[in-house]
Amino acid sequence: MPPSAENGEPLLPMSESQDTLYHEAGEHDKRSYSGQSTAILSLLSLPFMGKSVRLRGFVMPILGLYAIIVVFTLGLLLSYTYWKHPYKTVSEHSVPPRIQLLSPFLRPSPAGGAPPAVETKPRVVGMVFFGRRSRVSILDCYLQKNLKRNGGPLDEVQFLQKTLDEEDIKYLDELVSKTDGYTKVLLKGEIDYHALHFSNAYEHLQRNTIYVKIDDDVVFIQDNAIANIVKLKSEHPEYLLVSANVVNSPLLSWVHYHLGVVHPFLPELVQPPNLDQETKTWEISNLPIWTGPDDYKMDIETPPPYMGHRWLPLKPGSNTDNTPIAESQYEPFGRGLYMWAMAAQEHYSLFQNLEKDRELKMYAFPTWETNYDRLSINFISFSGDDILDNGPVPEGDEEYLTQVLPKKLGRHVAVAGNAVVAHFSFGPQVIKNKQGTTGLEWTDVLERYRTYANQNICLTFFANKMGTNEAVA
Repeated sequence: MPPSAENGEPLLPMSESQDTLYHEAGEHDKRSYSGQSTAILSLLSLPFMGKSVRLRGFVMPILGLYAIIVVFTLGLLLSYTYWKHPYKTVSEHSVPPRIQLLSPFLRPSPAGGAPPAVETKPRVVGMVFFGRRSRVSILDCYLQKNLKRNGGPLDEVQFLQKTLDEEDIKYLDELVSKTDGYTKVLLKGEIDYHALHFSNAYEHLQRNTIYVKIDDDVVFIQDNAIANIVKLKSEHPEYLLVSANVVNSPLLSWVHYHLGVVHPFLPELVQPPNLDQETKTWEISNLPIWTGPDDYKMDIETPPPYMGHRWLPLKPGSNTDNTPIAESQYEPFGRGLYMWAMAAQEHYSLFQNLEKDRELKMYAFPTWETNYDRLSINFISFSGDDILDNGPVPEGDEEYLTQVLPKKLGRHVAVAGNAVVAHFSFGPQVIKNKQGTTGLEWTDVLERYRTYANQNICLTFFANKMGTNEAVA
C-alpha cells in the first residue's frame, strides 16, 4: 500500500528528483545515527579488547557494577545526542513535503502534523456609489484598468445602486452584465442618490477586506492611485481611513493652492463663433489668452457666462491673486465646497499639469494627516473589520468616518500624496435656477475628462490589453 499522509489521503507520486532526494536524505540520517551507535559500542567493548579475560567468582560483582556504569553512560550519551541533534520537524527544516512525511527519522510537528494556520491576504474591493451614468461612463475605463484580471489591485468592483432613474439603472445592469469583476449591490431602505442617506451602503461589508469607496463622479484616477492608498492603509493600520489626493475637495483645494499647482485661469466671457465645430480635446496649451476687464473678479454667486464655456489662461507672468482659488479655505464647509468657479479652475489646472507631467509629481507629498478635521470622502480606503467592529454607520457617514470614529478610537485619517484623483463636483457647485442646471455643469470640464479617458485609458489601454476600441459614450 502506498504511503499516505496522516489525514488518510494518499500522497501524490514523487518525481524522479524528489525520489532521489528522499533516498539521499534517508541514507544521510541513517549514516549519522549509525556513526553515533558505533561510537557507543566501541566504548562498551574497551574492557574486553586485547587478551582474553578469565572470569572468576570475585569478578562478577565488578562486572555488574561496570554494567550499571555503562548503562548510565549510554543514557547520558543518548540524551546529549538528542539535545545536540534533535529530530527534524516540518516547521524547522526546509525538507520537501514528500520527505517530511516518509522519512523514518522525521517526527510530526507538535500540532500532530497539521499545517500551521495561514493568514489569508485581504481582498481589495472597489465600492462605487452609483447614481449617474453620465459620470460612471467616464469612470468605467479607470475601474476596469484597475481590476486584478487586468493587472490592477481590485479583486472586484461593487456598484451600490443609489438611484431610481430607470435609464441609469438600465445602464448599470448592462455594464455589470458585460464586465467580469463588476457586481451590483441592492441596498435596503433609501436608494435615492439625492437623499444623502448613505448608512445602508455599509451594511454589506465583509471582514478581511479592504474597501476603496469611490464617488460616481470621480472622473480621473492617476496610475497606481488605488494601489498606493491600499498600500498605505495596509502598511499603516493605525490609520482609520486613507484618502486619495483629491482635486476639488475643500481641504485639499487649500493644500493644492499652497503647493502652487493651481494656475491662473478665468472663464471665457464671450462665446466665440463656431465653437461647437472645433475638434474636442482635453489639452489647454492651444487655448487663447483670457481677455476681460482688469478688475474682473468672481465670487460664489457669479454665474457662468454661457453653456459649455471654456476657461482660459491669463497672460504669462500673471498670478492667482484675482482668481477663484485665492478664496480657498482649510474648512470642510468653506468656499471650496460652494464655489463652482474654484472647482473649474482646479480642473483646468490639472489638465495643464497633465500636459507637462503625466506622473503629476508636483502634487505629491509624503502623507497629510487631517487628524480629526472633517474630510470629504470622495475616494477613501478602509478596512471592513474596522467598520463592522464600530457600526452601524449613521446617515452622516462622512462626519462619522472622519471625525466621530477617529476621535473615539484615537486613530487619524491620512491623505496619500501619490494618489491623485479628480472629483467633478459637489452638489452646491451645480447651481439650479430658472435656466435649469448651471454652475460647473455649464463648463466643458466634463467633456474634457471624457476625451482624456477615451484617448489615454479606454482606447489605449483596452486596445493593448484586449484588442478592442471601446470609447466612452
